[in-house]
Amino acid sequence: PRLAFAWAPGVKAPSDRAKTVVRGGFGVFYDRVSENLTLQTDRFDGVSQQQYVVSDATVLDLMSFSLAGVQGLPSLDQLAAYKQPQAIRTLSPEMKAPQTLQTSLSVERQLVSGVTLSSVFVSTRNRRVLRSRNVNAPRADGTYPLGTSQRVYQYESTGRINMEQLILGVNARLRRGSMLFIRYFATRARGDSDGPGSFPSDPYDLAADWGRSAFDVRHRFNLGGSLTLP
Repeated sequence: PRLAFAWAPGVKAPSDRAKTVVRGGFGVFYDRVSENLTLQTDRFDGVSQQQYVVSDATVLDLMSFSLAGVQGLPSLDQLAAYKQPQAIRTLSPEMKAPQTLQTSLSVERQLVSGVTLSSVFVSTRNRRVLRSRNVNAPRADGTYPLGTSQRVYQYESTGRINMEQLILGVNARLRRGSMLFIRYFATRARGDSDGPGSFPSDPYDLAADWGRSAFDVRHRFNLGGSLTLP
């Protein structure tokens, strides 16, 4: 759902008089959970993919390489002693689509003919942000929730990010076919997750990571323009 409203006083004023336009909007948006996460859980389920690190020269010397291919590959029984522990990937049964609540309010003022000043405030609330968590991390007493020391990384939608942004801009039409624009961005973003590949520092205290987000760039300045050639 999306709702927007606008108010423009002085519509009947002559074109050379300054005008002020106020706009506001509110939207609720949802992101899909990428199919890549499901493919990762299928691949790293502890069975589909295995890893072996062979350090015994007697086993390696059985192998020979030629244009016909590789001969003397060790059998699975021979490799069993060199099997490496695997980290399992799972999807949380309570996974939900990430949600974004966004509110905006803007004021645009015509200073002189061809020059406008704008101010925009945007408030964004991201809920159900994706992240990973080791659900079998050892507790403070050294015990494991699942009874073994195997790593189990679970994708879940338990993160959140809050962001406020103020955008100040000037648009100027210098002459026919040319335009100059200036934008200043002041941003403040705080959260406890940076996406499905990020892990909390303490899997048993998710609130401990609340702080500046990875994309918390406080100040940005853009200058640009366009020119239409003959």
